[in-house]
Amino acid sequence: MVSEQKAVIDHVVENAATLDETLRAAQATQRSLRVERELAERIERGIKSLRTKFGSTTATDAEKQTA
Repeated sequence: MVSEQKAVIDHVVENAATLDETLRAAQATQRSLRVERELAERIERGIKSLRTKFGSTTATDAEKQTA
C-alpha cells in the first residue's frame, strides 16, 4: 500500500516538474512574441512616419522617376 502511494507521489512530482518546464518555455515564448510585436509596431510607426515625411511615393513611382 505504501509503495503504491509512493509510486503515485513520484509520478505526480514528475508530472509537476514537466509542467513547470513547459510553463517556463511558454512564458519565454510569450516574452519573445511580445518583444517581436513591439518591434513590428515600431517598424510600422517608422514606415508611417517616413510616408508622411516624404509623401506617398510608391516603388512604382520611384521606378518611373529613374526611368
